[in-house]
This record gives sequence, structure tokens and C-alpha cells, in this order.
Amino acid sequence: MQGTKPNGKRGYHYNGLISNLLLNYAIFKSGGNFNQLLNKIFNERVGVANRVYFNKIRGSSDEAWYQFHATPEDYMRIAVTIMEDLQQNTCVGQYLKELQILKIPKKMNKLPNFPMFKKSKSYGGQFHFDIFGIDKTRKIIGMSGFAGQQILIDLDNKRIIVVNSLYRNYNWKKIVHSVIKN
Repeated sequence: MQGTKPNGKRGYHYNGLISNLLLNYAIFKSGGNFNQLLNKIFNERVGVANRVYFNKIRGSSDEAWYQFHATPEDYMRIAVTIMEDLQQNTCVGQYLKELQILKIPKKMNKLPNFPMFKKSKSYGGQFHFDIFGIDKTRKIIGMSGFAGQQILIDLDNKRIIVVNSLYRNYNWKKIVHSVIKN
């Protein structure tokens, strides 16, 4: 980056760069035994019942991105582990707390029409914060995935909402917001 100048804009439009970077780094650091690393994280730590896996998708050009696949039940197990990490202040929990501090406001007019993107005011490290219509002091983090899949973790009330959907056109306010708000 020597000789370059920042453009003065803070943003989060990295289009999966962080996921790709982290996954490639994990593959490198695992010394060629990536499946053992996945087993340690998901089977031993999280306790998933089924196989979770990553897919490498190639686009029309040289670009590629990764997708994560797990069953609805295993998504819930992952969310419970994240909530426990936050409560127990583990390394992962400290990282997520730091993301809440370093979050940035979203530019609402430039967001895709995905449920969590338009329903929260700030973002950081692929997590959504500050849900519209909910007190900003509440500690709620959200993740959004393919076709409207979501995980919302309410740390104040120790509740988790997992949405497994093939379509984004469900009534988010009724089935997610009304539950997390109360």
C-alpha cells in the first residue's frame, strides 16, 4: 500500500473478500489438513450433528467465493456457540464485542434488498447491528445468508432466532422483528 492514499470513505463493500481471505488463510494454516480443522471447530467445539462444508463457487470471470452449508439444526448449534462465546468472553466473544464497538453506519440507499441489510443500521465484520425499531443499547447481532437465511442473537435476553428460508419474500417484521423486539 506504499504510496497510496486513503479515499476518506469508510465502507464495507468487500463482496466476500473477508470470507475468501479468512478461508484461504485457514486452509494455509491448517497445513493441508483443512478437514481436520473443520472437524475441530464444528464437530468438537460446536457439536454439529451433520457434516458442514464449504463450497468454492466460480463466477463468470476469475472471481470465486465460498459458501457455507449446514442443516437448520446445526445453524442453531452454531448460534448457541456464538452466544456462549460472547457470554464467556472467549477469543471469539472478544472479537464480536470489538466488532460492535468498531461497527460503521450503513448507507441505506445503497443496500441490496436482503432482510438483514435493510433492517439494521450498522455493520461490521459480516455482522449486522442496531436493528431498526429496537433500543440501540440492546446487544443484538445478526448474520444474513443466502435466500433470507438469518441468525439473530439477543445477548440481553439470551435468545436466538434462526430463519431457514429458500426465499427472501417472507414477512420479516412479523416473524423475526416482532419476536426479537419483545
